[in-house]
Amino acid sequence: MLLNFSVKNFLSIREEINLSMLTSSMKESFKIPKAAFTPLSKVIDILPVAAIFGANASGKSNLLNAMGVLKEFVLTSLARENVQDKIPVEPFAFSLKTEKEPTEFEITFSIGGKVYRYGFEATKEVILEEWLFEKDLKPKSKEKELFFRDSEGISYHNTLFKVGKVIKEQNLAKENVLILTLAYQLNDETAKSIILWFVNFNVLKGLRDEHYQDFSTTQIKDQTDIASDMESLIFFADTNIRKLSTKTIDGISEVTTTHTLFDEKDNPCGIKDFLMNVHESEGTKKLFNLSGPILNSLKFRKVLVIDEMDSKLHPNLMEKLVLMFQDKSINTKGAQLIFSTHNTNLLNSNLLNSKLLRRDQVWITEKNQFGATQLYSIADYKTDKGKARNTEALEQNYIEGKYGGVPFLGEFENFLEQHKYEQATTEK
Repeated sequence: MLLNFSVKNFLSIREEINLSMLTSSMKESFKIPKAAFTPLSKVIDILPVAAIFGANASGKSNLLNAMGVLKEFVLTSLARENVQDKIPVEPFAFSLKTEKEPTEFEITFSIGGKVYRYGFEATKEVILEEWLFEKDLKPKSKEKELFFRDSEGISYHNTLFKVGKVIKEQNLAKENVLILTLAYQLNDETAKSIILWFVNFNVLKGLRDEHYQDFSTTQIKDQTDIASDMESLIFFADTNIRKLSTKTIDGISEVTTTHTLFDEKDNPCGIKDFLMNVHESEGTKKLFNLSGPILNSLKFRKVLVIDEMDSKLHPNLMEKLVLMFQDKSINTKGAQLIFSTHNTNLLNSNLLNSKLLRRDQVWITEKNQFGATQLYSIADYKTDKGKARNTEALEQNYIEGKYGGVPFLGEFENFLEQHKYEQATTEK
């Protein structure tokens, strides 16, 4: 499970920002329905959901994109055998200073009874530093350094990272290849478990859902163990789709949807098949494309990250999808969902006689005067009256700008007045 993610000097992100999935110490006036927490210790739980709000161009997508870049580089590092292959980082561009500085990623996650903290610092050409720490899931357990890499070379733990000796003595480390993926290639057991965790760390771009359409299509085509659940989810979402299947057209598998056919007297008289990509609405297509990753994540305890999750989806349906991760009777294995959204209904939603999101699950991105993204949760946000209270109307306060993260449109009135004037002048 994901505990924390931080990134520095990447796209609109200048100073380090941190997204934590640990519960805050603040007391809430409600509990998540059937509390889908995963215990990290006797006093700390891991949250199943984090929702990221913010104005357009405030950095929501860049934060989630950073997660995707981290995953991509970890999984493809070994393929960069040529020193000319660029590392996929993009430093903060609105400063002459940061353009020449490295980008930094760090992620903390749990596997079994261990917590790992892994990160690296890199430019487009070279990895400057890389580190991996481990600790037990026990009270007062201390971190142990498995390896640390910098310009001076690599240091490593003699018993917990024995492969470090091979890497060092044979001078296997390349300046644009990660030690972690190199250790995986050398069959180090810890590295293999960490790489598998990254494989199950899925980052989806919500406005380009065709990227994960293939995954959902494959589930139906191969009739995997989540295919029937996908079919049920689509049906109960009020789409009138009775069945999902696939057919091959020009060598490509296309999803077909089966609907009930009615006669002249509006009585059911049969069924008719349609092509998902041709005949169904954009919202239905988005729901289908999401259904595979969502149900797969719940079944196999994965971390699912979705940018612009609410695009094309009705607010009520969006609430139900989020609830699937919040409700422990559904999310039985501890899957996690992190998403960006503009759907403020989630802040005021009441499902199963309880609010949907806690304050420590609501994160806000906002740009400062330098155009740099800042990130904070409502649980940590401070006003003149102190921290946000657990009885506050989160949706109303957010829309009114009390927590920040909304666009300042005062100057927009000038545009409207100017446009009115130009229209009037043109008509004359």
